[in-house]
Amino acid sequence: MPGTLRDDSIRPYRLPGTRLSDSGVPGRPLAGLRIAAGPPLESHSINESKYMLTKEDEINVSLAFISYVGETLKQEAGTAHLIARYFHAILSEVPALGCGDWEVVWGPAIYTFPLAEFQDSGMFVARQVSNPSNYVAAIRGTNEKALDDWIVEDFDVLRMRDWPGVPGARISEATHNGTRILRSKLVPDLGLPGAGKSISQFLKGICSEAVQICFTGHSLGGALAPTMALFYKQQQGHPDGIDPDRNATISCTAFAGATAGNAEFAGYSNDQFRDNPIRRFHDTNDIVPHAWDKAGLERMKT
Repeated sequence: MPGTLRDDSIRPYRLPGTRLSDSGVPGRPLAGLRIAAGPPLESHSINESKYMLTKEDEINVSLAFISYVGETLKQEAGTAHLIARYFHAILSEVPALGCGDWEVVWGPAIYTFPLAEFQDSGMFVARQVSNPSNYVAAIRGTNEKALDDWIVEDFDVLRMRDWPGVPGARISEATHNGTRILRSKLVPDLGLPGAGKSISQFLKGICSEAVQICFTGHSLGGALAPTMALFYKQQQGHPDGIDPDRNATISCTAFAGATAGNAEFAGYSNDQFRDNPIRRFHDTNDIVPHAWDKAGLERMKT
């Protein structure tokens, strides 16, 4: 059915440290989610009756929701390895992912703020076995039990940061915090794929040849994924960036993400991805994709 995310391709799992949703994927519910596609980083939608999900959309939403697995586990020695085993079990059985056609090649990497009780960030990179040049970086959304995560990566929006090299373009302090953590704090543990490498170091390693890299995420991840994609796309062609030879095709598919920056930032992002627009999905009655856009919030039903 056009405009509806199907959940019949995902089998149920009950894993320690996760919450089983009605979609069967530990983490967040999918069933019955109505979607609309709109411009990246803005809160507008188009006529959803004209839109049909693609196979790539199903892959990306599956990986985005799998990133939540193990989010309620306390970060200690062995936690990331346990989550990695869960990922392997799920990836081998989800039909939308080809029942084993995707493998984790970086991560999972997790981060908890000092003195915090619950994990605050998580990310992994998967590669398609049947098409080894195809990669997806899946960014976890907000851990609802992690207070610091809400404060630092979600609600710190009154302060703004300039986006480098683009006059007038600004992102929220929360978005800045989230992307900084992803790039500098998340490093896979010893024994995991990509151990000891930041996401930037890993991506630089795979960009020595032609590759496709898609960033995806849900909720907070849906705000951070487009921002990360833009950050790395902006680096292409620069000697010190991840892709000095422009070998990578960088894209993004985001689900239910909040607004990351101001109108100038959104316009710049749209222009950078004009040949391959960011695919952005949201429930038209979900308040999160309308934050922090005043006009979008005013259109919400009361």
